[in-house]
Amino acid sequence: MLGTGLLSWDNGRRTMGCVVLDWNQTGARIQPADMLGCPEQFTLLTKSGTRVPCDVRWREDKLLGVRFI
Repeated sequence: MLGTGLLSWDNGRRTMGCVVLDWNQTGARIQPADMLGCPEQFTLLTKSGTRVPCDVRWREDKLLGVRFI
């Protein structure tokens, strides 16, 4: 699941690119295109078609830690 992805929120009306750095059973570490514009909850869409609702658990520099919900 590593590679580029897309964050989607506001019922799909808003999106933002991202890079997926790590992925496990419960969450992921991602680098969004814009940290300041990134919401607390969104759906992570991967190139392979996976869609996972996420909740931001931590923010550090340009990275996010998210939990799958």
